[in-house]
Amino acid sequence: MTTLSSFFKHDAEQNFGVFYPTNYLVATFASHDLALQAKEELEANGIPGNDVLILRGEEFVALEERAHEDASLWSRITSHISKIVGTEELHLENDLKNARAGAAFLALHCPTQEEGQRIYKLLKHLAPLSMRRYSPYTIDRMV
Repeated sequence: MTTLSSFFKHDAEQNFGVFYPTNYLVATFASHDLALQAKEELEANGIPGNDVLILRGEEFVALEERAHEDASLWSRITSHISKIVGTEELHLENDLKNARAGAAFLALHCPTQEEGQRIYKLLKHLAPLSMRRYSPYTIDRMV
């Protein structure tokens, strides 16, 4: 079983108190079964299965709750600032809503925008609820 700390080994970090997985793509699917289908699709197209992480909605919620409890005062303040300016905190609220409704999350290292587009084309038929690629300076929303 891959743990988050070992999975996000490349450039993942916090940005304004919010987890920001630089050069990763994160997609949300309506169910765990759809996320598993997406992983199978990626494997069939050359992406090793151990390079893909899937989290059930309840796992995602538990991680966020634990991260919030562990957050320092400064992280909480900057998190509210990022919410005001409309950055990742707003995505997080929507992700939590989807997670509580049974959604599942898929993540993989995605160092280029071109790779992100390739993955989007492979998975769009599975109707992801959201798909974002985290570049060093922006979040590329594909869905």
